[in-house]
Amino acid sequence: WGDPAPSPPGKKPMQPARNNEMNDFFFWAAMCIVIGSLLGGTCLFFSMKAVEFLQLTYLMVFGAALAIMDTPVLKSIKFVGMSKLYIGKHFSLITRVTGKGVVLIFMGSALFMTIWDTLESGFM
Repeated sequence: WGDPAPSPPGKKPMQPARNNEMNDFFFWAAMCIVIGSLLGGTCLFFSMKAVEFLQLTYLMVFGAALAIMDTPVLKSIKFVGMSKLYIGKHFSLITRVTGKGVVLIFMGSALFMTIWDTLESGFM
């Protein structure tokens, strides 16, 4: 029952590829929240609507935290690894698939309602 073809010395054995489609989906959903809140926040900043600007700043920061948790790039940077540990330690809800989905739905709907309610032209 041993390994039929042991790997040569110095090489790691092949491991099955992990399915990262869901992580990519969560990453791009979080980036949509970041980009939407950045665009809406810029418009609200120049319109002098401070409360709504503060709400979109909050959404942008938490969207960036969600994007860091599932980033498909820049994994070797120390800041990203330490941020993942810190976020996972203190916000354990977003380390689970269901919790992350609920948070993304909440943030997306909060972003939509803020843009719909405060911007005259909207993005529609």
